[in-house]
Amino acid sequence: QNGSQLNSGEKLWSIGGDMKKFIEENSKHKFFKNIVTLPNKRYTYFNVVALISYLEFNGIRDVSYRGLESFLKDNKSFKNKGLEFKEKIKKIKLVLDFLVSICPQKFDAFKNRPSIVSVYLLISNLLSKSNIQNKKIKLRNFIKEFYEKLESTISKGIKAKDALMVNYQGFTTQGADKQKAIRIREEILLKRLYDFDPSFYKILNPIKSPIERFNDIYSILEKKFSTS
Repeated sequence: QNGSQLNSGEKLWSIGGDMKKFIEENSKHKFFKNIVTLPNKRYTYFNVVALISYLEFNGIRDVSYRGLESFLKDNKSFKNKGLEFKEKIKKIKLVLDFLVSICPQKFDAFKNRPSIVSVYLLISNLLSKSNIQNKKIKLRNFIKEFYEKLESTISKGIKAKDALMVNYQGFTTQGADKQKAIRIREEILLKRLYDFDPSFYKILNPIKSPIERFNDIYSILEKKFSTS
């Protein structure tokens, strides 16, 4: 390391176990090899996959080295893991495969870790709600347009007027792995996605049927009266 202190990726690499092997395998995925423009220095891709895996399993929350370390250590063995765990494992590769299918080679949107994480979470969310195979071209165009506008906003410096893009960039460069930053980037991406194509709002916010609404109300009342 030329006398420098070990970074997060290098320290996580030394833990070992099934989760470490899974993360290592996916850090070599075609998404990272052919599309991501972020340089892979000192286990950078390994660290990114550890981060998206942690968020996929735990939801959006603060991400720290200690949290990632515990995540790898708690999952050193996949033996006897339940169906939900196995579905999460499949989901991570599914999202990476989908990203490969919608993006051209060396996509500039993926030049830093926060943007990779944010787009990953967007696609993961969409895939959880619907079959979006017919939305690939629209998603590709949206991601390209969003990050081109972001670059244009950044280039204007203090003269930039697009408040959403300014905020997005701010939460990319400062405290990027904090829950607040991840959540705000997600909300800005969604706002711009809905503006780009309103049909995505219906995918992520489906209208419940009357029977589903009745069951929700019944469940709330049942819980209320069972505890009274």
